[in-house]
Formats: sequence, structure tokens, C-alpha cells
Amino acid sequence: MTVQVVHITCSSIFFRVSVRKLVGISCLATIAMLNLLIAFYFIGSNVASYPTQAQRALADGHEICIRKLAVVKFSYDSMAKSLVDSWSHPYMTTLSSEDAFAEMWYSVARQIIKIALGVSPTCWRPPFGDVDDRIRAIANALELRCDMWDYDSGDASVNGQSITEETVENNYNSFLQTASSGAFNLTGTILLMHELNNFTMSEAMKYYTRISSAFRYIVPIGVSLNKTQPYLEPNYSMPTFEQYASGTLTVNPSTSHTTSSTTPDDSPTSGQSAASANSARGVAMEFLSAQVLLAVLAVLFTSQRST
Repeated sequence: MTVQVVHITCSSIFFRVSVRKLVGISCLATIAMLNLLIAFYFIGSNVASYPTQAQRALADGHEICIRKLAVVKFSYDSMAKSLVDSWSHPYMTTLSSEDAFAEMWYSVARQIIKIALGVSPTCWRPPFGDVDDRIRAIANALELRCDMWDYDSGDASVNGQSITEETVENNYNSFLQTASSGAFNLTGTILLMHELNNFTMSEAMKYYTRISSAFRYIVPIGVSLNKTQPYLEPNYSMPTFEQYASGTLTVNPSTSHTTSSTTPDDSPTSGQSAASANSARGVAMEFLSAQVLLAVLAVLFTSQRST
């Protein structure tokens, strides 16, 4: 039996406001016009900054996952006599089991997505693709499915030197050549691309037609696994693979799939209520308040240690 399934995973970065207005809208709107669902891997801090884009992705029925766990860590700079905060993004296999657990358990990304979207993702991408069975076991205990890509378009790594735009073109063509050889007829594969800038999105759209011709189905990873409950909350469902293959993109009436328009993403989109949009606008403030609280606690802790 020929299956020919490809999972397109998109790491959404919503990089800067100028790019956000162009890339964020064109990405979601274009996918909606293609009547397609994919898996989005969000960075928590960017969801806090641009919550309505993330809300739109959920409302359109896409699978929401975590890209960076991102635990905020504070340290005291004795030279500057001030607190320095950093977002951790470590190689997971270098951590002890205790630290790996803490990195996942205290994940800001999961908390931010919960505040902005009302759902807690159960899928994540290990930083740098660095993972082993020990890390998978810890993640599994925390109900986090570990997703790894088979092919990276390399679109986010263009530096003009070792990796050029031509490199990305070659990566796409090599992937399609492998597909045409029948390598994915029974097993399927996962392709990684990024929503980073005009180049990454234009390349994705440029090769979409050839990818859709090479594969019988393009589906979110959770759908292919028949994971109908993609979040910790039980009030949201995704279709089974059989339902999706037959044309049923969503099975939850409150988030029914409609073709999105290119209206400004600061206004409520399909499936969003005004209350939901207002809640989203408060995410960044709540996130900032949490950072301030952590800073205060760190100051108190530092003061106690010095006395």
C-alpha cells in the first residue's frame, strides 16, 4: 500500500514587527487558501509579543507545538551591580536528568501559550535536534511528544557564506528527488521550514506545488499519529488521519476551519471572540510582570546570601 505522507513543520518566529506584518499574514492566509494544516512550533516570547497571530493559527486548526522551552534565568552581575536575565536554550543531552526535568517543567513557552491560546501543547522540538532516549523519557513523563525532522530545508541558516540561498534550493530539490525515488512510499517523512523572513516564506510557497504533487497527503504530525487530543485540555480535538484524508480538517465546532482573509492580525480572526482578543493583548503584560517578580525574588535571594 502506498502511503506517501509528508509532515511540514513550520518554526514560527514572528521575527520583527516589519516582517511580522508581511510574513505572518501571508503565511497563515496562504496556508488557509491551500486548505492545508501543518504543525507550528512556537517560541514562547514571540507568542507573548504577537498573541493574535498564534491565536489565528489555533483558530484555523493548525497543530500548536513548542520550539524553545525557554526558562528565564536571572544572575547577578557584580560589575554592573544589576540583574541579567537570559533565555535558556541548552543542548538537552548535556543536562543532568534533574536539570532536564526542570527545563521542561518550568518551560515559559508552555505557560505563555496556555495564557495566550488557552491550550497546553504536548509536542516539542528539542533545541538543535539534540535528544536521546533519556531526554525522550523525561519529556514523555511530562506529556511532551518529541518531534524530530528528517529533512531540514536550511532556510533559516542562510549566512551568505557556508549556507547560501542556492544551498536551500539544492536542499529542496534533493528532498523532492528522494521523494520521487519512492523512498517515502511506506514510511512518510518530516520536512522542516521556517517562517523567518520573506525569503523563507517565498521558498516554501515556491516549492509547495511540487511537494504536494510528490506526496499524496500533507498532514500535521499529530493527525498522522491519530492523536485526536493534541493538548492537555480535553475541550479541543483534531481529526484522525482518515478524517483528514477525506477532507475533514477540523472536528471541533468552536474552531471550524474557514479561509482566512488578510485583515490586520491585531483584530480578532476567525474563531476568536472579542474577549479572547482582549485576553491576548494582556499576555505581554502578564509575561513582563512575571519577569519583574522573578527579578524581585532574585534580588531578595542575593541580598540574603550577602548578609
